[in-house]
Parts: sequence; C-alpha cells; structure tokens
Amino acid sequence: MGAISFINEAKAKTAGDAYNYLVEEALYDHGHNPYNGTISTCDIGRCTLSFTKYNEKNRDKAYEHIEKNDWGSKWVADYVDLGKDSKGDRHFLFYGWASC
Repeated sequence: MGAISFINEAKAKTAGDAYNYLVEEALYDHGHNPYNGTISTCDIGRCTLSFTKYNEKNRDKAYEHIEKNDWGSKWVADYVDLGKDSKGDRHFLFYGWASC
C-alpha cells in the first residue's frame, strides 16, 4: 500500500461541509476503492493555519506552510482556512497523503 500527496480547495460555510463536498466529488470521479489516491481515503484532520481574508498572497503562504510540513500526514486531510473572499464565501485548502 502506497500514498500520494493531494491538495484540494473548496468553498463552504464550514470545514466539515467543504470536506464532505470534496469526498463526494472524489468518490464520484474515482470510485469507492479504498486505495483510489484521493481525499476520500482520508479522515478530516485539523486546521493548521487560518486567515481572515482570502487573497492570492495568503493562498501562497498556505502552500508554503503545506510544503514546510511535508504535505501533512498519511490518511488525514488537514486543512488551511483561507478566509472569506469579497463575496463572503469561505475557502478551505485540504492536504495530506491519500492511500493508493
């Protein structure tokens, strides 16, 4: 059994809603195989960084944070709360190592 890193972004009211949306999307696109290499093979983790306002500068900082932390842990989808955009939508960036 191997692992592959992933990063997925979603807009939602809560991190749980964003995670559920991304898992459903991954299952639809890649099937229910427990080794499909997507976020669907991971449990939701914890927020490791958060911002108040969504913008490209903070998004870049989030990617640096993820790289610094070796793309997270196996089978856990930790996330960065990227903050709210100008329309009031909250963005979340999930990352980790999926089973493949």
